[in-house]
Amino acid sequence: MLKGAGSESAGAAGRVEIGCAGHFIGAASCRWHRHTQVGAVRVSTVGQYMPFGELQPIGYSPRPHGSDFETMVFRTTGKPASDTGCGCVEVASWTEIDCDRYATAGDAHAGHEAMVAKYIALAAAEGKA
Repeated sequence: MLKGAGSESAGAAGRVEIGCAGHFIGAASCRWHRHTQVGAVRVSTVGQYMPFGELQPIGYSPRPHGSDFETMVFRTTGKPASDTGCGCVEVASWTEIDCDRYATAGDAHAGHEAMVAKYIALAAAEGKA
């Protein structure tokens, strides 16, 4: 069973909120983030990337609806990440299995919650609930 911050457990298809950003090498310069462990996946949203005090887009290609925020989903191993101590679960591969981008914090929050709901539903459909 996966353990997150505190004594909460993600179970097979539950959720655990983690306090740190869950992806992006420049996350320390992001003013906004969400990170949720959902069963065997990490759902991470970062945004408002300001590495030098100026807002910079996230991502490598033009986004038709803005690129100030992004959500990515990664498979995890179920083992605690050895280098964080924050409750993160080790990522099996940094190749994302799902991704979306947003122009506003409100859209990013809603998009993050939609991804969490999607992966809870997928785990339930696979009989892991």
